[in-house]
Amino acid sequence: MNLELISLRYLEQDAEPDIKRFLKKITEQGDIQRKWDIWILRRNRLYMEILIALVSKKSGSKKTKSDLGYLVAESLKSFGTVIHDVWSELDL
Repeated sequence: MNLELISLRYLEQDAEPDIKRFLKKITEQGDIQRKWDIWILRRNRLYMEILIALVSKKSGSKKTKSDLGYLVAESLKSFGTVIHDVWSELDL
């Protein structure tokens, strides 16, 4: 399993409604819902940081950033600092 994480730290609290609208628009698309599990989280006690976690529902997904991940990360850069990484499951 690969976990794609996109972290956004934004400075202007006024931007939050626009960020939420953008994320809702992306996550409500049927084709995206069929292909991805998406979690959107907020850091406790730091209310201006959001984490988007993407997990592909397709088995054998690549260990690289996805097109969806790039789209989300690039779109969020106008709001603040974005960190975009891919994590892979550690085989034990």
